Amino acid sequence: MATIHSIPTETLAAIFGWLEPWEQESLTIFALVCRDWRDPAQRVLFSAVSFTYSPIAQARLWLTSPARNRYRTGSLTLLNRIESQLAESIISACPALLSFTVLHPEGYSLCQQLPGL
Repeated sequence: MATIHSIPTETLAAIFGWLEPWEQESLTIFALVCRDWRDPAQRVLFSAVSFTYSPIAQARLWLTSPARNRYRTGSLTLLNRIESQLAESIISACPALLSFTVLHPEGYSLCQQLPGL
């Protein structure tokens, strides 16, 4: 009989990666199910980071998170209300960053794809 512990980490990460953006809160819950689910759920959570709701508080929590160093963030979305020094700290904390987007309150965005793609 298969158990929750017999599902390979790569399979869990692939399953969790299929969640839609509005279902990301589920990943937080999946990370709490058991120790075996924490790593694949956090891997997907940290792959695309968005600081749009209370961005300064979110950014500071993310920068101090011990989990951040374990995962590669490839996509980053910032609200333009984050001061430039904090934005630079966030971007420098993402060595695998492939693209970032800056959202403006007027409804437009600036998307930057980084060199190497």
